[in-house]
Amino acid sequence: MIRMYLKTIVTITGLALMLTGCIIPYQYAKGPMDLEPGVDSGLHQWSQMINPRTFAVTPDGDGYGASYCPEMRCSGHEEAIALDSCQRKNDVECIIYGQDGRYVWNGEKIK
Repeated sequence: MIRMYLKTIVTITGLALMLTGCIIPYQYAKGPMDLEPGVDSGLHQWSQMINPRTFAVTPDGDGYGASYCPEMRCSGHEEAIALDSCQRKNDVECIIYGQDGRYVWNGEKIK
């Protein structure tokens, strides 16, 4: 009985470790980037929305994707939505540049 219990614990622990190894944390901008004019314009339009959630950019600043909440209740997946939008349009991994109308690296409001 104890051997079966230990085998179950080891199996569950192994599966949990494998699954957490598959989860890749989001990447965030570490500071200001040179953004293409269209991306910069998109960033400022996004920041002026009623409820801006997440703004993601390509590492070279040439493309972006964004999410916002038209209502008070959001889906809770706004980071994933912005990253997916950016990555689908640009075919590269994107990073989070802004959240809730603020820059991610210092919390300053985007004007």
